[in-house]
Amino acid sequence: MDLTLESVAIGPVVEEVLGTARPLAEQNKNVLELDCPEGIGSVHADNMRLRQILLNLLSNACKFTKGGTVRLRIAGVEESGQHWVDFAVSDTGIGMTEEQLGRLFQEFTQADTSTTRQFGGTGLGLAISRRLCRLMGGDITVTSTPGEGSTFTVRLPTQAALPSPVAETSLAATGPAATSPAASQDRGGTVLVIDDDTTARELIATYLAGEGFAVETAASGVEGIKKVRELRPAAVTLDIMMPDVDGWTVLAAMKGDPALADIPVVIVTIVDEQRRGIALGAAGYLTKPVDRERLIEIVSQLRVAGAPGRVLVVEDDEDQRQLLRTILGARGWSVRPRRDQRRIARFDPARPDDARDGRL
Repeated sequence: MDLTLESVAIGPVVEEVLGTARPLAEQNKNVLELDCPEGIGSVHADNMRLRQILLNLLSNACKFTKGGTVRLRIAGVEESGQHWVDFAVSDTGIGMTEEQLGRLFQEFTQADTSTTRQFGGTGLGLAISRRLCRLMGGDITVTSTPGEGSTFTVRLPTQAALPSPVAETSLAATGPAATSPAASQDRGGTVLVIDDDTTARELIATYLAGEGFAVETAASGVEGIKKVRELRPAAVTLDIMMPDVDGWTVLAAMKGDPALADIPVVIVTIVDEQRRGIALGAAGYLTKPVDRERLIEIVSQLRVAGAPGRVLVVEDDEDQRQLLRTILGARGWSVRPRRDQRRIARFDPARPDDARDGRL
């Protein structure tokens, strides 16, 4: 991973990150506070990655706290002749035990299985954030008390520092596999990226363009709807938190227009409302910070899927089967519900009679 390390003014970064995190805090009736001395100055970091790290920590704090306080405290520190800046994100949420803290920064691992069931998430955000910090010459530490809350502290240098070679190796090992030029060619189709955040918009566009997609962008909901009608893109990525017309309105406008309803929409946002997004017709849902590999995977599947075909619905609840059949049927899919796993196990997609039967 190539980072652009430079002197980054702390004030604008904090202002933008807090503005993005505030709706998340309000969602769980939390109070979001800032403790930052005037003239805190700058830090030596990658601007975009610093925003990504702080946003990840704040969104986690807001998610695991209800009716409490989430605070971002920033302070300068001098240690062993080196000047640092500490970004401490604390909450009054569920907290963690020592055992849970021991596996907190492992990939695809959360505090425990009950956390995953209740709050969702991939267990990747903290692992990636720590490695990004180490690439910038700093680190993340955590303290926590069960039932009282947690504090995650990001420490970064004010001047250039050498990144940790361990972090470089481990980040490369868990990052997305390199794609050969042949594999990234002929993706085809235009993807429209709708996001009012310049950094997020450019990042998503870069990810998709690097995989061979033609990319157009829109900086607002109003512009997004206009470009959808003009371009008729193969797919759309859509932010929710936008100042003029929010993403829910854009999604509703698209799904309510027969000429646009079949264009797949992937929501990419800080707001963790996946059920609502899917219920309103989104084809995929990603929460920020954007997982490049997952984004490419979802958009590629939409491109490969192309026009509606045949779908096998596996569901033992009759009402759910009928609901899925109605939704998919309205979008042009040929649906054959199945509740018997033994019959599904005998299904052979290569057999002509099964294909004609519409089971897949």
